[in-house]
Amino acid sequence: MTLTYQAGSLSLTPATLDITAGFQRIFLARGVDSASTTFTLVPETFSMSAGSCDLSNRFAQGILLEARTATAAGSPDQLEVGFDSESALASINVHPGEIESIEILTSIGNPIGTAINLSEGMIYQFDVVGHDGYGNNIPVFPDWSADPAIGVVSGDGLLDTTGVHGSGYITASL
Repeated sequence: MTLTYQAGSLSLTPATLDITAGFQRIFLARGVDSASTTFTLVPETFSMSAGSCDLSNRFAQGILLEARTATAAGSPDQLEVGFDSESALASINVHPGEIESIEILTSIGNPIGTAINLSEGMIYQFDVVGHDGYGNNIPVFPDWSADPAIGVVSGDGLLDTTGVHGSGYITASL
């Protein structure tokens, strides 16, 4: 028995996906023949509209998607596959993976690096962001501490250097 693909029946399974960065999923392109039998197709083309995932062709097994870059809330990436003159889409939401590091930032969101010089009597706002293994940002709410020689830091990262002269560290920990 020969299966003959009917134009207009191309679809992707799954049609929508929520996935965490670092995870994989196989997508199958499906077609229907004249007897309404569903079968798997090997797509001739495949791509991501915003590049949030890596793709590789596993031929009869499907398209392997490897999630990498988080998508903005409400703005899913699109996987598009093509077969013959048709295409099918799947909507992909990628969420950040597990936190691997945190970074202390300036009040305007720039990384501090190794050191920052502050004058006595200053009040300075620090911020912090977490990162997963793929560089995706993850909001975090750390516990702040500071060496007494540099001042007192509040629970929201506000450092007060009034009455102190010295060097030391400010620490954000989870």
